[in-house]
Amino acid sequence: MKKSWGVLVVLSAVFVVLVGCNIKEGNGKSDLQTGKDVSSFDPYKNDPYKKSESRTRQGTSSFDSYEKSESQTVQSVSSLSPDSYEVDDEMSLAKEVGVGETQNRNLHVSTDIDWIKISTMRGKYYIVSNNFGTSRGYLELYDAAGNQKILTNGFTSTLAIVGDGKVWYVKVSSHSVPLSYTVTLEELKPDSYEVDGEMSLAKEIGVGETQNRNFHVSTDIDWIKISTVSGKSYIVSNNFGISEGHIELFNAGGNQKAFRYGSHPTLAILGDGNVWYVKVSSYSAPVSYTVTLKEVP
Repeated sequence: MKKSWGVLVVLSAVFVVLVGCNIKEGNGKSDLQTGKDVSSFDPYKNDPYKKSESRTRQGTSSFDSYEKSESQTVQSVSSLSPDSYEVDDEMSLAKEVGVGETQNRNLHVSTDIDWIKISTMRGKYYIVSNNFGTSRGYLELYDAAGNQKILTNGFTSTLAIVGDGKVWYVKVSSHSVPLSYTVTLEELKPDSYEVDGEMSLAKEIGVGETQNRNFHVSTDIDWIKISTVSGKSYIVSNNFGISEGHIELFNAGGNQKAFRYGSHPTLAILGDGNVWYVKVSSYSAPVSYTVTLKEVP
């Protein structure tokens, strides 16, 4: 029995010596013996997945660089140079547009605002129209004292100015900068169907015909005459563009039979062999519009 315990003690001592040899460094001392800091020990130092993860991170860094490069490319493509009318960011620096003239302009930076000057003549009427393409823009009309009179916005916007012999100003801006746009100034003259401000002066429209008309002054009213055939049906359609207007249907006795309102109002007429009348008006005058007469099959 004593010999068995002795063998066990000897084997235990051999095991301790072997373990001690495995944890020793090249200098023959263990980390615990030397007091060396082992907190930086990396158990995954030789792990191939660790290298793979490192390569993945490196790839992400490369992707970040690609994103910056792409951003720089987009910025260079979308940038615009100032147009030939700059500097015009204040009312006092406004550049003039003449009647019948179309100017190609742009808002080249987010803070860009364009001011346009319009010289008017008393008794004349003007239309300022802007085309912003696929973006939206704002038009504001100011008098010479800097008081805002009208504000409108859209992809295409128009302003009407009643000439008073003074200078008027238009301010152009947009949240979609940078963008290019055009501005046109036209003098609105009476259409070829004037004078037609009363039912007795109504001008006739034929089936299949489209007439280009306007309200050249705020008090303008147009009357249109329609000769019908008994048993046939007709549609009268008006297009006021971005403005709105009224169309009213009257019989020959002057009695109103129908009323429509909007930017594209229509009226239906059941032919009875008599003459019918359509009265057209708008609070948006001066404004241009079209009217079409069609026969319903």
